[in-house]
Amino acid sequence: YIDSNGDGTKDKLIQEPKSIEESLSFEIGARGGFGKFGYEITYFSTDYENMLAGESLAAGVNETYNIGDASVDGVELLVATNFGSDAGIGLPVSLSATFTNNEFEKITGAPQEGDGGYYDGAAVGNSFPYIPDTKLNLNIGLVSDYIRTYLNYSYQDQVFTSAANTEKLESIGLLDWSGFYEVKKGVTAFAKVTNLTDKEYPHAAHPSGYRPGAPRIWSLGMEFEF
Repeated sequence: YIDSNGDGTKDKLIQEPKSIEESLSFEIGARGGFGKFGYEITYFSTDYENMLAGESLAAGVNETYNIGDASVDGVELLVATNFGSDAGIGLPVSLSATFTNNEFEKITGAPQEGDGGYYDGAAVGNSFPYIPDTKLNLNIGLVSDYIRTYLNYSYQDQVFTSAANTEKLESIGLLDWSGFYEVKKGVTAFAKVTNLTDKEYPHAAHPSGYRPGAPRIWSLGMEFEF
């Protein structure tokens, strides 16, 4: 660190020269069905070397530094079916889940804990901020020839707010609703409500304190196909 403004504080991290960030990613999966159920399963993995980081995207390339090496891997699952009848009424249901493991494997240039940045206090074995271990999404619909309506519940596990892994945002579950009416071929009216229960929750802790999540939002519109 150096004192860049002459007030006796260490406020700027200097690391030269920067190395090129490299990453290796791959995914492998399968898709199939059994009876009325369809499924998808995917394994994903990414390894980072000389990972570039900065306090914000607005800081510019000159303010970035090599934080070190890290890895992210996990599994995505999807199961879907339709419990509809032969009378033209559909009841589609789908459940998806993502399970993620991530950690810093080598630290070469992270800021120290208390500096307040996104990578504040990163250490070997710590997790990335804002990447949940578990995410779930449940969608249930009711579908006829002209009308479709859906309820969607999404859940996110608790997340760390910095790479020091000392503070967390608690888990959150949100319910959304949407409805569609086909006025005629190529013309559809729709209504949507996000955060149907108007749940209050923190969305992030950067920059400069907690940020609230979006409140209940209503929207109406028309879709036209040409």
